[in-house]
Amino acid sequence: MTPPEIGRPTKVAVLLVLVSLAAGCAARSSHGRGAGDDPLGARAGRAPRTAQSAGLELPEGVSLTDGLSEDDAVAVALWRSAGLEVALAELGLAKADLVQAGLIRNPVFSILLPLGPKQLEFAATWPIQAVRRATRRASAPSDLARTAQRLVESGLDLVRDVRLAYADALLAEERARLAEDSRDVRLGISAIAPTQLRAGGISQLEAAFVRVDAERAREEAARTARLAESSRERLLSLLRLAGDTPLVMAPSAAARPRLPEMEALLKEALAARPEMRAAELGIEAAGRRAGIARSEVLALLAVLDAAGRGQANPGKGLARVRTALEAEAQRYVATRDKIVLEVRQDRAALLRARAALDVWEARVLPELERSLARAEEARDAGDASPLEALAARRSLLAARLLEAEARAAERRAEAALGHGLGRSL
Repeated sequence: MTPPEIGRPTKVAVLLVLVSLAAGCAARSSHGRGAGDDPLGARAGRAPRTAQSAGLELPEGVSLTDGLSEDDAVAVALWRSAGLEVALAELGLAKADLVQAGLIRNPVFSILLPLGPKQLEFAATWPIQAVRRATRRASAPSDLARTAQRLVESGLDLVRDVRLAYADALLAEERARLAEDSRDVRLGISAIAPTQLRAGGISQLEAAFVRVDAERAREEAARTARLAESSRERLLSLLRLAGDTPLVMAPSAAARPRLPEMEALLKEALAARPEMRAAELGIEAAGRRAGIARSEVLALLAVLDAAGRGQANPGKGLARVRTALEAEAQRYVATRDKIVLEVRQDRAALLRARAALDVWEARVLPELERSLARAEEARDAGDASPLEALAARRSLLAARLLEAEARAAERRAEAALGHGLGRSL
């Protein structure tokens, strides 16, 4: 029996399948190694650990024994972060998806033979596969870019958290040191109190207050020491170091960076923040999906009309795409408003912190230091009691604590504003 002749539509279908197979097998990603592999390093100044450097516990040039600066702490956190390693793995998967997007699934050749109704099945499914393949190829680069932006966002969040934790740990350490000095001063006042009481210099009530204050000083010193240990452990946790790791913090004495005007900061933040770029990519992807969805609906309608299998209504699908595009646009606006508010608040907080610190450094502390020097000179000359010198020292220690809190507030504000700008100050 002579096999039935293959008609022209079937020949075209077979040819299309063969062409699509050849194109799918030849598809390769142009996004090679090096393009977007390190989207975070340029922003944070340090890069996460890679597979090639997995054996190194600390980044090059960082040693815990020499004292840990704030920048060193950031470098260690980025180097050892498990979350960033996961994000890097997701970036690799997104690159693999970009390669896979160029492939089309192997057709089932049983739909071609024997000839008959199966021809219609292939004719109906092949355009859909082709359009879906085009959809994947169009969306894969955006998915890769959005994954890269999520990596940058996660890294910048970690940088901010480490800088805040470093500021808190440094303040807690300074509080503990000043609390010990204050305890010693108040214990010294308590030791002098009985002599002052016998000499009639203070009353019974004042002597009792001095004793109670000395006991409070003991408790405050112990409490601040515990808080300093807790803050140090939190910093070590962010660095993924053991809680008993010896840690000596050595803050750098770098000059304050000049603060640009608000408009310049907003322009920089909106251009640099990864959330903003991700929102832009969302709009671009939704716009591409709108065009692709229309093509898919029209291709499917043409096939179904030819097969006499009824009509389909593309209006619902296109309406959904338009709604998705509107949602992405609203997300973009909300992201922009959030960034603008953060930058405005963070800049104002930094200006307040710097103004307060200037007052303590330029006016209050120098005056109290001079008062202490005069009191100690008078004590040594026999013109004043030791109690006056101790009281002057206690006032100076209280002021130094407030100055340390103002300096910590400046560090926190710099960390927050740096995060708002998508970079480190």
